[in-house]
Amino acid sequence: MDGGYYQRSSGPERERFVRAIWTVFFKDLSIETSGGGVFPAVAAFAVVIASVLHFTNVFPSAPAVTNAAPAVFWISTLFAATIAFERSFEVERKSEAIRMVLMSPVDRGAVFIGKTLANLFLLTAVQAVFVPVFALFFSLDVLPVLGPFAATVFAGTVGVAAVGTALSALSAQTSMKGAIFPVLLFPLLIPVLISASESLSAVLGGAPAGDFPRHMKALISFDFAFLAAGTLVYGYIIDDV
Repeated sequence: MDGGYYQRSSGPERERFVRAIWTVFFKDLSIETSGGGVFPAVAAFAVVIASVLHFTNVFPSAPAVTNAAPAVFWISTLFAATIAFERSFEVERKSEAIRMVLMSPVDRGAVFIGKTLANLFLLTAVQAVFVPVFALFFSLDVLPVLGPFAATVFAGTVGVAAVGTALSALSAQTSMKGAIFPVLLFPLLIPVLISASESLSAVLGGAPAGDFPRHMKALISFDFAFLAAGTLVYGYIIDDV
């Protein structure tokens, strides 16, 4: 692992770093669109969760729906993300695409950010399918609060993508990767999921609206912490894959 982006200050080095990020990003998206991707399965899984909770009528009253909706949304996103991260990295490992990346003189921090952006794009695409179904089934009027709703969903998804990207590479090195990944992922994401759920609850009216800025600040702080940590340690993780 080289010194990383944070130890560099020259313009050409920054340009190479940014170019590497976009190269990894588009490479991961090309795998997703070439038939080896997981988008259809993940989107269907998220919709099925919302459908089951709606048709089983587990939330009998409107206040109960409003209070439970943020947790249902993030639990569905988390399970969908678990499937997406595991399968996407495994497809890349089997195709030797990740080996080609590691053989090139690319900063490992740039690889992490590029893969995180690709996973963020995938999860955002899944949520673009899931949110209308979620709003319809739970009778939530999202349009009047679309701005804060989208900001909360994006900030929470950044944290999920950053942690999931780092841990999918780490768990791929173990013989129990299918079992170890959620064991590592879920505890680390607890602060992100709590802040994201509380923020979404404030947006949807299940909590005081004045709580929204406080929870968003906490959520953004977690995002920066996970992104910085992942950029710094990803080289140590990925070089043993």
